[in-house]
Amino acid sequence: MSTSRRQAREYALQVLYQVDLSGVTPRQALALFWQNFEPKVDSQEFTNELVEGTWRERERIDKMGGRNFPAVTPLDYSKMT
Repeated sequence: MSTSRRQAREYALQVLYQVDLSGVTPRQALALFWQNFEPKVDSQEFTNELVEGTWRERERIDKMGGRNFPAVTPLDYSKMT
């Protein structure tokens, strides 16, 4: 797996978390994120694709998650690493 794609996935999770917490649109969150970070171009493009695609499919993803994944709170994330 390329480092830039892995980094893009991490960035996308951060942006989506910001959208969820703050209520801003994905485009607003991406704009704010890129004002503060200067990634490689391919990382930025892939991050944008991941965020926009996830947001577009969020209702379908939410329905799947309720059946297949246990609820995870932010405190539980520390147990995953």
